[in-house]
Amino acid sequence: ASTPDNAALDIVGDIDLSADLTLDAWTGTQKGIIGKWTTGVNQRSYLMTLGSNGRLRIWWTTAGTSGTQPTLTSNVPIPLSSGRLSVRATLDVNNGSGGHTAIFYTAPGGTSLAGPWTQLGDPRTGTGVTSIHSGSAVLEVGSWSAGADGKFPGQIHAARVRNGIAGAIVANPFFSAQPAG
Repeated sequence: ASTPDNAALDIVGDIDLSADLTLDAWTGTQKGIIGKWTTGVNQRSYLMTLGSNGRLRIWWTTAGTSGTQPTLTSNVPIPLSSGRLSVRATLDVNNGSGGHTAIFYTAPGGTSLAGPWTQLGDPRTGTGVTSIHSGSAVLEVGSWSAGADGKFPGQIHAARVRNGIAGAIVANPFFSAQPAG
């Protein structure tokens, strides 16, 4: 699913991404969860994925290109081998100590992304204050690069993008509220 770019989605500071997911296998191939990320035309902004090892990852760029593309990955995998779970990644672009920090969370699935959120592993930090590129890519759920990469092989019941950590909700699709098909 996707929606065209909109000024509300052009988040350049702290960001908070979450989704309610069901998977037969939380490991395997890398899976796109939610993001504004198109590789072919250098319009990479932000992206949350589930790695082949079952670890959540947040990607972002400062200029839209692969050369400006840091990532931070949870240091522990998702605690399920299959089933439903909500996941969340936050990125603090200026943690007050001269760096940036991502924190990953899980919550029971089916709670409309209300939590309660449990931290997954340790906070992951990087050196230097960063920012997020305000690109023109569409916001996608379940893939990136206009559906060409990272196709999600399960169900995405809901997804959410917040401008700021626990900030204003700028995208909030609830697919389970839609009729089948």
